[in-house]
Amino acid sequence: MSISTALQSPQKIKEPKNLSPRINWLRNYYFQGAKRAWNNEFTAWTTGTPWDLQYNELTYYIVPETYPFLPTFRASFRQAARPVRLADDFWDLSLPERRAIRATKSWAGA
Repeated sequence: MSISTALQSPQKIKEPKNLSPRINWLRNYYFQGAKRAWNNEFTAWTTGTPWDLQYNELTYYIVPETYPFLPTFRASFRQAARPVRLADDFWDLSLPERRAIRATKSWAGA
């Protein structure tokens, strides 16, 4: 088969059919790319306490070329953290109570 014959092939690219409304919405949202409101970027949050630590997902990269940059990424991650306001008695509560409050979002002043 010559190249010109291949270019004229009547075959079509497979297109989705019979998608549920949810899956159709997710598919369309995915193809919005950088225009999406949420596009899988990580964010950092801090309570402002001296013992505050941020979860660092950067250690899960598997590309060796990025490892020299990880200390810089970690430092900038902490500097870019957005503060979260906690209730004055937040640390006096038990862990289940803190989780319950977090679920209601009242601890963040929302």
